[in-house]
Amino acid sequence: MGMPGHARPKGIEDCDNRLRRWRFTQAAEADYPEIWREAAYNGANIIVRPTHYMSPWENGWDITNKMGAYCNQCYVVAVNCVGVEAACSAFGMSMIVAPDGNVITKAPAGVPYIVKADLYPGLVDK
Repeated sequence: MGMPGHARPKGIEDCDNRLRRWRFTQAAEADYPEIWREAAYNGANIIVRPTHYMSPWENGWDITNKMGAYCNQCYVVAVNCVGVEAACSAFGMSMIVAPDGNVITKAPAGVPYIVKADLYPGLVDK
């Protein structure tokens, strides 16, 4: 897990592309507000959060994604697995959240689904 002020694990990179500054988190590290804050402080206006969250953590998934976007004024692209593996059920519910904390689009629970949305990261910087 990445910690503010410490080296990031190999393979977890920040990307900078003119108007878009991305930060990729991994799994449960985004359960800690310090990770979101560090990303925003370093200029990220889009945070991508791929995970494998399982039931019964649907509420926590929803809250942390909205909180990360709102408290740090950035987009959150939260991608979660769906399906059953070794008696554990990943619930899906991938979502894209706007900097104001409102969900732009969200996948239904328990169904393979693709979410997409137009993002305007340049507006985040204004």
